Amino acid sequence: MTHLNRFSLASVICLTTLSLSIFAQTTEEIASYSSSEISDIAGYFGISSNVYTAEYGVKAYRVTYEMPYLDSIISVSGALFVPQGIDNACSLPVLTYMHGTIFQRTSAPSFLSNEGQFGFLMSSPGFIVLMPDYVGLGTSELMHPYVHAQSEADAGIYLIQAAETLGEELGCSFNGEFFSTGYS
Repeated sequence: MTHLNRFSLASVICLTTLSLSIFAQTTEEIASYSSSEISDIAGYFGISSNVYTAEYGVKAYRVTYEMPYLDSIISVSGALFVPQGIDNACSLPVLTYMHGTIFQRTSAPSFLSNEGQFGFLMSSPGFIVLMPDYVGLGTSELMHPYVHAQSEADAGIYLIQAAETLGEELGCSFNGEFFSTGYS
């Protein structure tokens, strides 16, 4: 079974099981871009305006949350992107992006690295975008367990749970549609 299949299976199990506990989480706004600034980001990545149009402005947050890892509960981080100015009380689909291989903690999505900038592009059409940093990257103080399927899947699952809990504070909610992409 590939790592992506493990993540997908773990996500389905997590999202359909109501008995999983929610751990502590916090959020801090780290950036906010208008739709024209997001169009500029698309241009920076060489994405033509006839292929991509930024629809909404987006606020980005660093989420710090707890998750199980090995035999303890640890603190990890991830990025949360929320489109702004959407009618219908911000009930939106969720897109989880699992980033590729990085070697520095500050290259993680919640530090808005180059790969982290994709969160703005993916959120602007009307998605809540979640990008876990993984164990040992971002604000996590542990060593990163390279290609460790369980911890990477758990980082995504527990970020989904943290974001759902934080949604009321941020003025948004999930509409029940979940998408997952990424991984190197």
